[in-house]
Amino acid sequence: MNIMYLHGFGSKFDPNSTKILQLSELGDVDGFEIDYTLGEELVIEQSVAQIMNKDVDLLVGTSMGGWLAAKLSNILSIPFTAFNPVILPSDTLQKYIGEHTDFCGKEYFLDDHTVNQFTKISDSGYGLVFLDEGDELIDSSVSKKTLEQYYRVISYTGGCHRFEHIPESISIIEKFLN
Repeated sequence: MNIMYLHGFGSKFDPNSTKILQLSELGDVDGFEIDYTLGEELVIEQSVAQIMNKDVDLLVGTSMGGWLAAKLSNILSIPFTAFNPVILPSDTLQKYIGEHTDFCGKEYFLDDHTVNQFTKISDSGYGLVFLDEGDELIDSSVSKKTLEQYYRVISYTGGCHRFEHIPESISIIEKFLN
C-alpha cells in the first residue's frame, strides 16, 4: 500500500518521525512540504500536483493535514484517514496570524486575509477520523459531533493534538480499507 502523509501547519514531513515509522506498518509512506501560509487554493493546487502522478492508496493527515486529506480525498477519489483534523481553519489559524517561527524553527508570515479564505473541512469523500480527547488545540467533542455525520469517527481517551494512538489505529485503518 502507498500512503501519502500530509503534515500539519508549521510542521514538516519527516520520514524518520515516530508517526511515519508507525504508519509504515501499513505500507510505504511518502510526503512533501506543505506551506499553509499560501492559502487554501494554492495549497490544494500544489498538493494535487504532488499526488496526481503517484500511485496513492491512502491519504493520511494530522491537524491541518487532516483537513487537507479530506479536501484531497474529495478531489482525487482517494480514501483518507485524519488524526485530530482541523474542522474550520479560518478559526483555528487565527492565533498564528503575523510573523512567527514554526515548530521546525522556520520563520513565516500569515495574514488574516489568507486565513479567512480557508473553508471548512470537506463533508464528502471516503474517510476515517481519529480523535484524541486530550487534544489541547481542538475541542474533540465538537470535532466528533461535526464529523460523525459524514465519516466514521473513533475517539481515544487522553492523548494530545499530535495524536498518540497510531499503534491502536493501524488494524482499524486496515479494516477500513478492505
